[in-house]
Amino acid sequence: MGQNFLPDTVNQTHLFPPSLHDWLPEDHLARFAVWAKRMKDAGAKAAKTRRDRLKWKKAGLKAAQTRKRNAEKNQGAASLSN
Repeated sequence: MGQNFLPDTVNQTHLFPPSLHDWLPEDHLARFAVWAKRMKDAGAKAAKTRRDRLKWKKAGLKAAQTRKRNAEKNQGAASLSN
């Protein structure tokens, strides 16, 4: 039974090339898969950022409305006591 092992060389410095991009042609499907994954991650991060901004904006609006309501109550109570 034959094996397809390459002979080792004593002066070999790397088991793999410094970059796997050296092995893959420009139009290889693996490059597309990496690109698509990065785009998906970037899209998910942007969507989370938008959701967080909206959440904080709503929280800020609610806090501002509460402060306004409390100020109006305090003004009304102050005018009744005068």
